[in-house]
Amino acid sequence: MGRRLPAALLFIAATAIALHAQPPAFEVASIKRDSSGDDRASVRGNAGRLTITNNPLRNIIRNAWGLQGFQIVGGLDRWDIVAKVEAGAERQNVMPMVQNLLADRFKLVTHHETRELPIYALVFARPDRTFGPKLLASSTDCQKEMSAAVARGGPPGPGSPLLCGIRSLPGHFQLNAAAISSFARNIASFVGRQVVDKTGLTGVFDADLTWNDSEEGPSLFTAIQEQLGLKFDAQRGPVDVLVIDSAQRPVED
Repeated sequence: MGRRLPAALLFIAATAIALHAQPPAFEVASIKRDSSGDDRASVRGNAGRLTITNNPLRNIIRNAWGLQGFQIVGGLDRWDIVAKVEAGAERQNVMPMVQNLLADRFKLVTHHETRELPIYALVFARPDRTFGPKLLASSTDCQKEMSAAVARGGPPGPGSPLLCGIRSLPGHFQLNAAAISSFARNIASFVGRQVVDKTGLTGVFDADLTWNDSEEGPSLFTAIQEQLGLKFDAQRGPVDVLVIDSAQRPVED
């Protein structure tokens, strides 16, 4: 038989396991129902504080789980949340705290399921599978570029030219040495549906897509065809969704 640990050591080990298993949590959090009547919503994090203003519960959940709006089923009212965050905490550390806050204060219960929903398949617009003028196979060596950026003191800031990856802004979408599947996944937030890459393209690409969903410029759907040589084909397909089973209005503080 193996040696039995002293009771004191067993207690310390059990305590360490329990502490390690504790979900991440904010030091303190205030939750109030928003009564501004404003349509504008925001999520800001700075100076050790997370501030969520005028957000529907479904939108808070969307951010906390990193989902798109079409992947959330259900929701409640609009809320303001102010929570103290450990200084320097990264987004990937803060969002699990939001998930646990919702479970604790809103008694939120959810489950994932796959539903057959409208989607867009990203396909070639032309039978000959030719690219549009703003889509090119990339020759960027990202590892080399990143190494050079680190040597210069770090990657460029938000206003600098895109180094490698994806940058999306209202009416403007850029790729530099990025996969078309990544483009499809990221453009979904602009069209309100899951976008599935069915082009069959491999490798990485550069693209500079601009559009203006008004009478003064091309819509996103038109720009995709004219500038990239691709198009959205309306289909139905499996989509992972987060279903809100139940939620309660929390005690406000």
